[in-house]
Amino acid sequence: MDDKVPEVRFAAARALGILGDERAEEALIAKLDESPVEFRCQVVQALGKIGSEKSVSALISRLQDKDPEIRKHTAEALGKLGSPQAVEPLLRCLKDKTAEVRNAAAYSLGTLRAEKAAAPLIEMLQEKDPELRITSVYALER
Repeated sequence: MDDKVPEVRFAAARALGILGDERAEEALIAKLDESPVEFRCQVVQALGKIGSEKSVSALISRLQDKDPEIRKHTAEALGKLGSPQAVEPLLRCLKDKTAEVRNAAAYSLGTLRAEKAAAPLIEMLQEKDPELRITSVYALER
């Protein structure tokens, strides 16, 4: 993942995620602050496939990233990991200024079947964006 060619770095991060081997976790976590954003998104997705609590902790901190793409992919990854530790941070993401982040957080909260999310998801049914309303319904059904 240290190659100078971005496509090689992207492919390496993706492959490590597909393998799902926890031995790759440290190397992936170390790359969470690197550029470009697209590479960081790939790293987040890879960590979302590994599934350890260490990945969960590293990803939760990325929900505060300045880039909405990182926040969105992080919310998605946390839903896939299934950790109850992600519920509170994902609830805070329902207030994100970016609709895609709110949508990913709502979907993940549904995947996690977080009872605490019921009231905030019901509130999201008032959103102007129909996609957010649809995702809220989906999340509440779970």
